[in-house]
Amino acid sequence: MRRALESTPARLIQGCNVSELVCQGEQVAGARGPELRWFAPLVIAADGYGSVGLPALGARAPRGRYLGISATAYFRGVGFPDGASVADHYFEAELPYGYGWIFPAVEGVSNLGVYLRADGYASSGRPLAELLRAFIARRADRVAGAAQVGKSRVWLLPLAPRPIGLSAPGLLLAGDAGGSIDPFTGEGIWQALHTGMLAGEIAAAAIRAGELTAPLRARYARACERSIGRSSRAKGWVQHAMTWLVDHELYRLSAVRAALRFGYRHRVLEMTKS
Repeated sequence: MRRALESTPARLIQGCNVSELVCQGEQVAGARGPELRWFAPLVIAADGYGSVGLPALGARAPRGRYLGISATAYFRGVGFPDGASVADHYFEAELPYGYGWIFPAVEGVSNLGVYLRADGYASSGRPLAELLRAFIARRADRVAGAAQVGKSRVWLLPLAPRPIGLSAPGLLLAGDAGGSIDPFTGEGIWQALHTGMLAGEIAAAAIRAGELTAPLRARYARACERSIGRSSRAKGWVQHAMTWLVDHELYRLSAVRAALRFGYRHRVLEMTKS
């Protein structure tokens, strides 16, 4: 007999890994790792790309158009001719379904990087590190005299909306694990926090109900769709449009540039503004 959900004191345990979920039939019943084995009637998987929760949904780690790939580097001494608080985004043919950026300095250190959708990256035929180096080289006027701080880093970004569910019996997926990252910008911090809050609300309701019911799972899916899925679909179309504009060099037209300026200034496509 499946044990009903109960409220227990919260504990934070750090420095341990979860390698797989514990299942009893089709029900997720806990998690295990090299140094732990926990049983729980409700599990929230918020473990990012390649989540251990995916097998419970019959899914695998995202690929192609459902995966973003990013490389970042940090530099001290980057130039900002338009003002120290201005963030620059570069949509270039060398970065299909993506863009490059130079962000304002924080404590003197600026973030430079490139972002592509995985299918666009595959079509480029070039290593990600090379794409990053070439992008920085094209900004020679901005990085003249700048010094890199630390090593470059690579990120795998599961994009929204994913063509899989966000839950299974006893399981909720949140953040990157559920593929909530903005497909246009590659941003995911707000989405991770927001879906984590939604998952917490559903977990609280499940405790009151005694189990994670099918209606509660459906409620979680609807909430994620309203706040992330719908806008992500629209932004996917914008992403294709931007790639088309860049390929045909239509971004040079004054009307197109005016529309882009308006969109950026008014945060038209900014999902995190709320």
